[in-house]
Amino acid sequence: MSTHNSKSRGVWILLSCYVVLLLLSHGVRFLYPTVFPPKAGQQMVAVSEDVQIAYYDLQAQNAGAPTILLLHGSPLGVEMFDTLLPLLQKTCRVIVPDFVGYGASTRDVPSFSIKAQARYMLALMDRLGVKRVQIFGYSL
Repeated sequence: MSTHNSKSRGVWILLSCYVVLLLLSHGVRFLYPTVFPPKAGQQMVAVSEDVQIAYYDLQAQNAGAPTILLLHGSPLGVEMFDTLLPLLQKTCRVIVPDFVGYGASTRDVPSFSIKAQARYMLALMDRLGVKRVQIFGYSL
């Protein structure tokens, strides 16, 4: 087998895997409900006409503390920060949103790109009146 044929075969295998995963993701979205209720303590805010974000807003124990925005990775959610939240809340205001498409946030949006998610997070900060924020995220 020539090098060209093995490269073509590799490309087809990768493309086939991508298509299978894409179809599976659409199947999962079809099987699961499109609306989940907010978890205990979560609030909801409209960041656009048709998009709502579920989030926790934990106030710091001291006034004037910095604000930190925790962004969960994919495919996990805000529960990944459960053990970290009490520690951070001692010194920071902690805002932990569900990305659009996750948890109780709106699931049916035109784009789930990082750029779109960033726009939603900026809109959330505007709605909450946050002027300065430290951002921590993983697996974005």
